[in-house]
Amino acid sequence: MLFCDIDNFKRVNDSLGHDAGDELLVALARRLESGLPDGCTAARLSGDEYVIICSDVDRVGGVEALARKVASLLRTAVPVHGQLVRVSAAIGAAVPNGSRPTGADLLRFADAAMFEAKSRGAGKVSLASAALMASADRQVHLEGQLRDALARDGLALHFQPVVGADGAVLTAEALVRWPHPDRGLLAPGVFLPVAEQGDLLRELDRWVLRTALREAARWPLQDGRPVAVAVNLAGLVPGDPDFVDSVCAAVVESGVAFDRVVLELVETALVDLPSRTRAQMAELVERGVRFAVDDFGTGYSSLARLKELPAQIVKVDRRFVSGVGNDPADLAVAKAVVDMARAMGRHCVAEGVETATQFHVLRGVGVDAYQGWLFSRAVAAREFRTLLGLGPLHVPRSR
Repeated sequence: MLFCDIDNFKRVNDSLGHDAGDELLVALARRLESGLPDGCTAARLSGDEYVIICSDVDRVGGVEALARKVASLLRTAVPVHGQLVRVSAAIGAAVPNGSRPTGADLLRFADAAMFEAKSRGAGKVSLASAALMASADRQVHLEGQLRDALARDGLALHFQPVVGADGAVLTAEALVRWPHPDRGLLAPGVFLPVAEQGDLLRELDRWVLRTALREAARWPLQDGRPVAVAVNLAGLVPGDPDFVDSVCAAVVESGVAFDRVVLELVETALVDLPSRTRAQMAELVERGVRFAVDDFGTGYSSLARLKELPAQIVKVDRRFVSGVGNDPADLAVAKAVVDMARAMGRHCVAEGVETATQFHVLRGVGVDAYQGWLFSRAVAAREFRTLLGLGPLHVPRSR
């Protein structure tokens, strides 16, 4: 069984429209129908995913030869709406072993192999090994536990402050953790891939948004000002039909003012947005919600495209922040982002500020706010409320 996922298909839908995406899917299906060897059956599973079943893999030269054949069929240029769209696919392959897996098992193993292929880049192929299949079994168990944790509020939020140059807490970013019953406190890097494979990211985002807003409603004022709350979205994103309704419902339910809400999205989610999606975002902005570009400088955008991003806040990625005290290139990038953000009326936040040198250099180039271990790690909700009650955080003095 081969599990095929088209690389970057979402960008086709977003930039050319869903009709163009459908046209591309039909064209690729026809290539598979006409190009596969005898004994192979192809089907579209869902979205941009195809599954191919081969009844006799030896007859077609082996699984690797079949995977290469399918990869070549899906690596092509297709005319869509008057444009030539180049595509490729990540492919995962699984074959029965001595344990007599069911069809559902094979599909799961091929899916896991596809994710392994996708992690290595566009157009890659991966074969499900014994280790990968054992890992997939563990992932299924962990996914079930994660679903249960979401259903019974078994996750937890930690909050990391974003401070101004004077140490006043302006915003706090909500960061999800999982107090696992057997493995202890799990960081997002452990369970977010599980959520992605189990199609749980949207549900997880909704939980984090609701929970963070309810918690923010309990925060004390900081120097007479309310502290905003930032939520990073990966599954519930602009373009989803219920995006605006989900955000508005969570805000209204919490009683938090709309202007205390910051929604963070990675840079790649904010480029080439269709007009309908921009209208969704504009509707929330009119109510007071702010959007932030997370990890700016690490995606597809150039500085020249900063002005096109529908966001009010730009977060300079920690990879550039880490070297601002000793690497002229990192300093130049940080300064360029800050200068352009200021010229375009954006608020600029530096991520991963860990040393006094980084803070003073960044303050010198005009960064508006700072987030990092120099001021505070992400802390549990109760501890964060205590932190807010203490007033502004300590800011290192210039030497």
